[in-house]
Amino acid sequence: MPLPRSFSGHPAGRGIIAEHDIPIRGHDAPRAGRLRAKLLVFKTRRSMYAFSKQALGRNNFGALALAHELSEDVIAIKGGKTEHFLRVDPVYFCVICLVRGFLTMEIITHEACHAGIYFSQRSRLRWPNQDEAPSEGICYPTGRIAAAINRCLHDRGLYE
Repeated sequence: MPLPRSFSGHPAGRGIIAEHDIPIRGHDAPRAGRLRAKLLVFKTRRSMYAFSKQALGRNNFGALALAHELSEDVIAIKGGKTEHFLRVDPVYFCVICLVRGFLTMEIITHEACHAGIYFSQRSRLRWPNQDEAPSEGICYPTGRIAAAINRCLHDRGLYE
């Protein structure tokens, strides 16, 4: 089941103070189709925890921020046959949750790195020099995600 495109009106989203979609693109890489990260900034840690549990059904979160991968391995048994498949959201590859008052470069970069890994697992996009240095497949999207988070937070006046 796909995620809602906006969580601000979600019953668990009462503590959201900023919401933004992050497409992965850049001067040397065209848009990677529809894939995006969903960025949510919460007023408090408590509201982030409640959202994670109620809206995402996840109880594994960090103390100050989190990035949830939006894919799930599914094993189904039909007619005695076992089928394995990956259930994914068609638009979002992850949800990044941050808390106002804890918007440091260390936290933003850490969560962007998780998101870069999740993106590289979902995308077929090839980056420059990725064949010689496979880490480029994570580093390029991580940098783009961190820059987009920074722009969003700056534009909304959320840095203190």
